[in-house]
Amino acid sequence: MPRQSNVLEVLIASPSDVPQHRDVLEDVIKHWNSINSRSLGITLLPVRWETDSYPQAGDRPQALLNRQLVQHGDILIGVFWHKLGTPTGKAPSGTAEEIDEFRKAGKPVALYFCEAPVPFDHDPKQLEDLKNYRESLQSDFLYSTFTTAEQLWQLASTHLPKIVHEVTKASAKSNDSNKEGLSQSRSLDSHWVSFHRNRVLAAGTKVNHTGFVEIVSMLAMRELKAKHGFLVRAVQTSNLHHFGWPFAVVLNNNSRCTSQTNN
Repeated sequence: MPRQSNVLEVLIASPSDVPQHRDVLEDVIKHWNSINSRSLGITLLPVRWETDSYPQAGDRPQALLNRQLVQHGDILIGVFWHKLGTPTGKAPSGTAEEIDEFRKAGKPVALYFCEAPVPFDHDPKQLEDLKNYRESLQSDFLYSTFTTAEQLWQLASTHLPKIVHEVTKASAKSNDSNKEGLSQSRSLDSHWVSFHRNRVLAAGTKVNHTGFVEIVSMLAMRELKAKHGFLVRAVQTSNLHHFGWPFAVVLNNNSRCTSQTNN
């Protein structure tokens, strides 16, 4: 049976030296979905550059990836081992730039550093760059370390539900705030209408059944301004199309207010 679900995009970020660990993180995301998606109405969508990006030109490669993937992400999970990656011109590596973009946007970032022995043929410069990057995070970042793929799975499986909870809690708080603001705006609009409904004297205006002052022609708008010196404030409404003019307004109780057309 079809059901609705809120989708959160989870970007898996890393240099090229951890393909196995990237697969582990995707498995963690899919495991979370199998347990929680139906009951919570939330689906986590794993996003990986190797499967979700596409050919494009016109900017830095990482800037293109940012527009394609990073800007749409809700959660970033990053993993490092012995490489930092290639500098982008803006950050020490593509992964580092993706992390910076998420942090600037106030989105959650979870990082994991592998402390298993590095391969014999590793790049010492990359390892040193990664060490410096990791040290740069220590002043304002809490990350986790692991040695085996099994440990990474256990850590990420423990952390991911907590991260999703924080994201959904922040989203619910934002929605409540928007609803409160809309309620206050409607209350203020009603006050203005009540105060001025008897002062609507221009031709082509009326107080409709919802209490809004309707201006049904451009001429009425001009008359109202010319005769009474009032500016008007548009209020969203959906029952004005048959009047031929998409405005519903209330007169403000001071002489300065803006007007706008409803979409």
